[in-house]
Amino acid sequence: MRPRAGVDVELCDVGPRDGLQNEAEVLPPAARAELVDRLGAAGLSRIEAVSFVRDDRVPQMAGAEEVVELVRRSEDVELSGLVLNERGWERFAATGLDRIDVTLAATETFNERNGNATLAEAVERVETILAAAGEAPVSAVATVGDEEIPRYAQDVLYVPETPEALAPIVAALPLQLFAYEVAVARGTDVDQPRNLAKSVTVE
Repeated sequence: MRPRAGVDVELCDVGPRDGLQNEAEVLPPAARAELVDRLGAAGLSRIEAVSFVRDDRVPQMAGAEEVVELVRRSEDVELSGLVLNERGWERFAATGLDRIDVTLAATETFNERNGNATLAEAVERVETILAAAGEAPVSAVATVGDEEIPRYAQDVLYVPETPEALAPIVAALPLQLFAYEVAVARGTDVDQPRNLAKSVTVE
């Protein structure tokens, strides 16, 4: 497979958020800010720096505001923060970050685990956050026949209806394929496709 000519792809490194969030070791805000600085110095133009979640639920992301304060801001680097609810939005708005990231899971179970909310509640939260943040383009993966998600997304990639236990796998396939295309376009090693979602982070 080869990438189509004339297609612009913008990469966002989520290592300081999604990467560190899945590590057992909890790094202090200063170390996380330094990671953001080094990624920016390496040439990355978009970085998801923090997540505005409860410290007791996700200790790896504690002290998001302090991380933002310690980062050396640059006009060449756009920094974003992940927001799951209204309280997260309030914290985000006070930091002056450049971009807000929101997320919706494909299943009820994952939404409950990830954001302590049903899919309907998560959609309502995203709608509220986007209304507060202003107009923003949204892309989503949804099940064929879903009439709810298209109300909130400008671009929707549809996947077949699947038992809930298998839905995350089905949703991951188009995202992995997209990651592969980006990796090829960047000249990145694609010999380990299972790692593409982490090594080539796209939004």
